[in-house]
Amino acid sequence: MIEEFQSFNAQNDERTLKISKILVKAAKETHAVITKSEAKCSAARRSIATHDKDAMWQTLQEYIRDYADFINSMSAWTGIVLHKVDKAMYDQLSPNDVENQLQIMIGFVYAKEAMDSVFQEPFKQCVEKLLKQSKLFDNDELKRLLF
Repeated sequence: MIEEFQSFNAQNDERTLKISKILVKAAKETHAVITKSEAKCSAARRSIATHDKDAMWQTLQEYIRDYADFINSMSAWTGIVLHKVDKAMYDQLSPNDVENQLQIMIGFVYAKEAMDSVFQEPFKQCVEKLLKQSKLFDNDELKRLLF
């Protein structure tokens, strides 16, 4: 196993998981590249189904390599940043922690695919509507979103 990894760092994991689910829901509601997103998330879902921490971690690292630039470009909006972690930090993570990070990654995959598609505007509008309904952000925060 490699000695240096990347992981998500979010101020509030519960909020982050909710945001991830909103991104997936918005993509589905706007029919934004669902088939492509589902296909791209299949490895993450298969990995989650194993409940094997090492397998899930390896899968997460592959997704982070592919989506790091997009994740970082969204950090002002999501509050999620990538940071390097060492083996000691990895050892402290539970399988559930890694599974949650894969769930967050799935949200990023859906968001990236929708943002790169012709469905970009309907997707953005749907995300805004769902975020308002969720009350995860106050009105001032929603106005400042760079999304």
